[in-house]
Amino acid sequence: MSTHTPDGDVYVSPVYLAGSTFTGDPALQPLLDQGFHLHRDELANIYVSSPEQHLRLGYLPEGEDSTLWKIAAHSPRNS
Repeated sequence: MSTHTPDGDVYVSPVYLAGSTFTGDPALQPLLDQGFHLHRDELANIYVSSPEQHLRLGYLPEGEDSTLWKIAAHSPRNS
């Protein structure tokens, strides 16, 4: 058995075995159900942010690096 790691695009057939990569991805749905806001950029990357803007999660299949998910958390500001 080969242990060669592919370099470049990998195509999966049948397509359904690759999993979903669309906006309605099941990983984002629980956050949307809790009031997170959905945003998209010009590259079709998806971001959701909490109603208070303290949490942000990005699904970045078209990002500049190989990181698919990025999460940012910010402390609330004292008024």
